[in-house]
Amino acid sequence: MNALKYPEDSILSRHFESTVELNRQRWLQSPPSDSILRRHAMSQSNQADMRSESPTASRQATAASSPSPAAVRNATTDNRGFFSKLIGYLTGRG
Repeated sequence: MNALKYPEDSILSRHFESTVELNRQRWLQSPPSDSILRRHAMSQSNQADMRSESPTASRQATAASSPSPAAVRNATTDNRGFFSKLIGYLTGRG
């Protein structure tokens, strides 16, 4: 077979291990060739980037995306279903 032989010498084994680890890291950093796996890996890396943002930036983004108290109040008092709201918006009856 083509199995790699682990060197017995301490210096050669250290170089062998570092080369194996370098190749492993290079392989892990390359994107997958399959489109679905690549999209999944990109999604995970984007989520990791968003988690590593500063806490103040994430708080500002959360505050900007939170609805106003009036919108929350209107949403809780309106008990119509989704389609009835949609028809109301499309017909202008709000």
